[in-house]
Parts: sequence; structure tokens; C-alpha cells
Amino acid sequence: VVTTTLKARVPNMAGNAVVTLTSLTGKQVYTGTTYIDNDNYYYEFNVNSLSVGSYILTVRTNDAVQTKKVIITTLAR
Repeated sequence: VVTTTLKARVPNMAGNAVVTLTSLTGKQVYTGTTYIDNDNYYYEFNVNSLSVGSYILTVRTNDAVQTKKVIITTLAR
């Protein structure tokens, strides 16, 4: 099975984190939790179920929030 993954660098954060991906229309299309244990953590997840387009990625810990625009241009099928 071929999958498309989103790999996001999350610098300067540590601790338990909630990761969300939201469409530009405001629909939350992904939510996950993870533990970030260093300043160069990469979070990776499968985006095959999503449509090509723009999304907002939010990573939230108790101490910080990072938000990034993500553009998915191609998907493995």
C-alpha cells in the first residue's frame, strides 16, 4: 500500500502535544496526540484520505502553540 504522509517540523516545543489539521473552511480533518521530546521533533501522519488543497496545521502543548499553512499537492492512490 502506498501512502502520502505529512511530515511537519515542530521546533522549540516539548511535552504532550495535540496536533490538528483544519481545512480552510474550518472543518477539522485530523486530530492526534503525541509527545515532543526535543526541539527538532518531526510529526508524521497519513493524509491519503484528504483532498488536494490548503490546510492549517496546529500543534499545541501546555506552553506553546505553533500554526503552519500546509499545501497538499499530490496524493498516492
